[in-house]
Amino acid sequence: MLVPNLSGHIRVPIYLLVGIYMPIIITLIATYFYIQDNINRAVIILCGTIGLQIFGYIAAILSLPGHFKSFAIESPLIYWVFGTAIEFIGYLLFVIIVGWIHNRARKLFNESAV
Repeated sequence: MLVPNLSGHIRVPIYLLVGIYMPIIITLIATYFYIQDNINRAVIILCGTIGLQIFGYIAAILSLPGHFKSFAIESPLIYWVFGTAIEFIGYLLFVIIVGWIHNRARKLFNESAV
């Protein structure tokens, strides 16, 4: 992911990071609601993760500010293997948590409606 390039030790504000990650968050939530099979969800998340890794690698090669830039340039094996695995697991856990919250809320509202 591309992040703003700030000089010095200034941290990126959280609202900026949320804005940057919002397309990914919306896509993951839509993946849960529109794809019913868990295997298909995992495949879609893996394809998205690989796409983001390719995008990050190209951004690192072009010296754009980004995520795991030093790994992509100095140790591509770690970037591709561990970076892809960590992002995939993170996105998969996000979709699982969204599903758990959705199922819990649905049960809660169904019980209160009776």
